[in-house]
Amino acid sequence: EASEASTATEAAAFVDTAQSEPPEENGASLSALTRHFLGILELAGQPLVDLIEAQHAAQQTAYDDVHLAMLLVDYWRSLAPSIGASDRLAQTRRLAGIRRFPELYGEADFERVLGELSRSVFINETLAGVGERPPYVCLAAKAVHGRCCTGAALAAGLQS
Repeated sequence: EASEASTATEAAAFVDTAQSEPPEENGASLSALTRHFLGILELAGQPLVDLIEAQHAAQQTAYDDVHLAMLLVDYWRSLAPSIGASDRLAQTRRLAGIRRFPELYGEADFERVLGELSRSVFINETLAGVGERPPYVCLAAKAVHGRCCTGAALAAGLQS
């Protein structure tokens, strides 16, 4: 309803009154998180502060990757699909360069994220091997194709 509102105030009223339940964690997710957390705590020979700093750095990298991926997806989607995938990819890269993303995110990280998106999402419309790619690839695939994975993963009910 908010998307059909004629003013921002009207849309805000719809959002304010909307009810949604928080997502439920399934048992497998909670179990995996618990195992990961306990595994970190049980690492012997390292001070806890070092473990926390390493986890923080990994978490920051993952966040940066998601942010960059979503910006690149937005540029990809804004370009005309009729120009062809390679030209569209070149224009996406050019837009990102104009906005200095390689400098902002670091050249190596920019190339890594754009390269993975190019192989897995932009050029390839199937995302096989759901467990083999970083989470930002699945998010990008959902934004571009409306799904994260295909084939055997879908048949097994693993689509997220």
